[in-house]
Formats: sequence, C-alpha cells, structure tokens
Amino acid sequence: MSKTRLARLHRPLVGNRASDGWWLIGGAAFGLLSSWLSAPWHASASRFAWLLDLVTHGQWLYLILLVLGVALLIRRYPAAVLALLLLPLPWLSASPSLVDQTECRDSGTDSGLHVAVANLNMASPPLPALTAWLDDRRADLLILLECTPAMAHWLDNRRDLPHHAGQPDDSPFGLCLRAAWPLLDARTEWDAAGIPRLHAELDWAGRRVRVIALHPMPPLSVYFHQLRNQQLHHLMSDLDPTQPAILAGDLNASPWSSAFAGLARTGVRRASGLQPTWPAVGQGWFGIPIDQVLVTTAWCGVERAPTRSLGSDHRALSVRLW
Repeated sequence: MSKTRLARLHRPLVGNRASDGWWLIGGAAFGLLSSWLSAPWHASASRFAWLLDLVTHGQWLYLILLVLGVALLIRRYPAAVLALLLLPLPWLSASPSLVDQTECRDSGTDSGLHVAVANLNMASPPLPALTAWLDDRRADLLILLECTPAMAHWLDNRRDLPHHAGQPDDSPFGLCLRAAWPLLDARTEWDAAGIPRLHAELDWAGRRVRVIALHPMPPLSVYFHQLRNQQLHHLMSDLDPTQPAILAGDLNASPWSSAFAGLARTGVRRASGLQPTWPAVGQGWFGIPIDQVLVTTAWCGVERAPTRSLGSDHRALSVRLW
C-alpha cells in the first residue's frame, strides 16, 4: 500500500480523535459546572430542573472524562492542558462541610460521638459484616436503612447499643435507630409519599442531640425530585444551629445536588465526605455519595473514616463528632 493511501486513511482517525477529545472536554465541563447551574432551579417542578439535577451527581465520572479528553488532544493541541484547571470543581461546588475546629473540643467528651450509617440489603442482610464493622468502630449512634423486623430483632441482642427507636419494615424504607445513650421523645413522621423518617433526642453525656434519620424516595421523577428537595429544605431550616443536631441516612442526593442549594446560608453543614457510597461496585469509586451525615454548626469538630463495604449495594460510612 502506498504512503499516500496510508496518509489518507490516517487523517480521519486523527480528526476523529481530536473531535472526540473536544466533545469529552465539553461534556465534562458542563457536568462539572452543573451543580452551580442547577442551584437556582432547586424549587422548580420542571422536567429541566429534574434532569439537570440528575446530571450533577456524576462529578467523579466527569473528572475521568476530562482527563481522557485532554489525553486525546495534548499532542496536537498542547493548550488543551488548560482544561485541567477545571479539576478542583467537584470540591469547590460541593455543599459546604463542617470546619474542624479542634481547639474547641470539649475535654469532657474527648472521645466524641461516633455516628454510623449503613444502607443494608434487605433481601440478603450482611449481618456478619455489620457485626464486624460495629465491633471495630464502636458506634454511639447507629442508623440503618432497609431495616427489616428481623434485623431489628437481631439488633436487640447488641448490649453496646441498648437504646432503640425505629420503623422497621419489609420494604426498602424500613428504618432502625440504635444508640449507646438514651433516646428520648422518639417518634415517626411520614412524608407526602408515605415514607417514614425518625425523630429523636439523644441524651449524650447530659447533652441533648436532636437526631433525624431518613431515606426519601429516589428522585425518579419530577414529583419525587421536588418532594425530596422540599423535605430536606424543610428539615434543615427547622434545625437550630446553636444546638447539636444530626440529620443522616440515604438522602438520595449527592453533595452537588440542588437539594442542598442555599446550605451555605444555614447553620447546617456536611459532616460526611465526598467518597462514593452507591453503588458499592469497584470499591464505590464509580459511584456517587448519596449516604450522608449533615450536622449543625454547634458541632466544632469532625473525623471522617473511610467508607466500608458490608456486602450491600451501599458502602457504610461513619463520622466522629465533637
């Protein structure tokens, strides 16, 4: 085959590679900016707001696409490396996290309050793995999602978590709350879709800590997207920032979601990190962080542990609060 013919065959491949690179960078840039784009639409009941919010969740995927796009272009277009300036965006656009002020930790509670959250697989409960995790982490407050009556009965035998409240159910929306400290004024409330959430006061070494555990319906439609946003905004705005409070569970919203629009103006912050929790495939790194712990700014310190696989489709998370 002649050199001329080989050159003709090679040109389209180079062109396609360059085109693919620009498309990847453009799509990744839109995804990385989507959190800021969707925030003004957090209260909208439009299909556009719903779809744009779904785009916000894939921030780690967009980083991969961005790097891949630059790699395809860098030899022919060295200036493409400037697209890597977008790499910090997932950290910059995430909902605000609790600032760790270690100097204000109360010496009377040096060990802190250890909060553990796990969305289990109700069809095949990973009880041995859960036992090992709890023995290792020694939780003061345990929040379980997809908690069935059988799981609740199993938890009754744990002497380290004698205090309980819950709404266990043979459905994906059963909830169980277990604590090493007394739980007071526990009650169950239901949202407009009939999904329960738990409210309680934790008596932690003489301090009252408000606790809310929830697992809203996934935003599979415009209606459920708006319902999730309304519920989270209502609960967060109802918390007193001067009093310690915890709102945790499978929130079906990542830290970049419009569900947390305006969080910076409230006394609520994210205590959990940005490590993906669902799906658990591939150690979670191809997933999104939808299991979260939110707290009021009355807490002054946080220590985040790596998420852990318990054999469920969600990775469990834990934080220690002061």
